[in-house]
Amino acid sequence: MARPTIKDVAALAGVSAPTASRAINGIRVNADAARRVEHAVEALGFQRNAFARGLLLDRSSIIAMVMGETGSDVSGEFQRHAVEACRRRSYHLIADQVLKTSSAQRLVDALVNRLRPDGLILWSPAADDLHLIASLIEAKVPYVRILGDPRKGATIGVDASAAADAAFEIARGSQAKRIIYARGGEPAWASAARSRSLSSVVKRSGAAVVLETISAQDFEAGLSLGAAEAAPDRTAFICDSSGAALGVNEALRRRGVEASAIICFQDTAALRLTSGHIRRQVLPVREMAEAAISQIVGGDRPPTPQSFASRFL
Repeated sequence: MARPTIKDVAALAGVSAPTASRAINGIRVNADAARRVEHAVEALGFQRNAFARGLLLDRSSIIAMVMGETGSDVSGEFQRHAVEACRRRSYHLIADQVLKTSSAQRLVDALVNRLRPDGLILWSPAADDLHLIASLIEAKVPYVRILGDPRKGATIGVDASAAADAAFEIARGSQAKRIIYARGGEPAWASAARSRSLSSVVKRSGAAVVLETISAQDFEAGLSLGAAEAAPDRTAFICDSSGAALGVNEALRRRGVEASAIICFQDTAALRLTSGHIRRQVLPVREMAEAAISQIVGGDRPPTPQSFASRFL
């Protein structure tokens, strides 16, 4: 059976072929005609020609995502959900990375010039590069920032301060008399926001808890921290990085003791597979990806800030 054509759609809808074409490609037509064309498309199983639509609307149906060199479980999961969101809208997602030896600006310039994407999804470091953002605004290229510093513009992410408050409540619920905040995660602005929030919530709570902030951002630092703690059974460790959390956990395992709680602001495969009892922050990645694609496809300029609630498991 031959595939239905635009003429078949027009005939069934009772409109001209040009009107059917405009309705199918999102160009405004009479509301009644648009409705009849949509019904005809569904009835005939007509397949829209994305290439022709792109030529007509001067759109590529491509969204480019720029990540940092160090991939993470979060960015990988985000990419999977973003691909699904793109497919539902007949778009394609192309991802690339900013290497430590390269420039985010050069990479973005190359993507824009070669692919003509309909928008960009920016992760750190590109998300916080103000010169790059300014160039996109000047070129009128839609973009969204993911987990960027909110002081530098609209971003899609989570409330770092609210997450710190939730971590404190877990620590207090463990009956800890001392909280050690192992600070040193990326990005630095989020770590600073958590530190301020933890100090504030401890004061507001009036709880008899001592808060101490220590720099520890990797496994070795976590090992040293866990080995040096005199009373781990009365101490809750709140860690920026999964490496530090795993290091603390391993040091205490070697000593045959347990902490009141170990809480981490990351959610990695290593944490889930090797240390299921460590409480980890789970980001609403699906919702963030859906919001990013919706903003770009919708042509939101400037981008709209959106903050989602995270949870600890």
